[in-house]
Amino acid sequence: MKKPFNVSGVAAVQSWLMQLSDQDLALELQLLQKDPVVWLLLHFEFTPSQEQQLRSLTTDFLEALAQALANSWQNRELVAFQKNEPPAAPIATKDKSHNKDVLFFGTTSSQQRIAEDSRPLSSSALAVQIIYS
Repeated sequence: MKKPFNVSGVAAVQSWLMQLSDQDLALELQLLQKDPVVWLLLHFEFTPSQEQQLRSLTTDFLEALAQALANSWQNRELVAFQKNEPPAAPIATKDKSHNKDVLFFGTTSSQQRIAEDSRPLSSSALAVQIIYS
């Protein structure tokens, strides 16, 4: 079931995840948190250079990203994903190397519910963005 690593591929994987039972989703999220690189490689088609870049991300970054994704998906919240295309290299240089930033950011807000049980409600939004410079 590998999908391309682009906006539509990420949307397809998220759609599949949202359709899983709570138990199956929990298993997927456990796998994601245990080894984010393996989970991503199992679900997305990466070019060799993309796989190399994925494997070069720091452990701290990967763990934080996996935790943020798992938190969102556990609450059945979709993650906004944007992947820009790299700028075209000048023909004379044929240099296709570009700096790439992988960013993720989220917000969490809490509201007090005015009702009998007065449980706080929370909502979050997570976005992942890949930018070339």
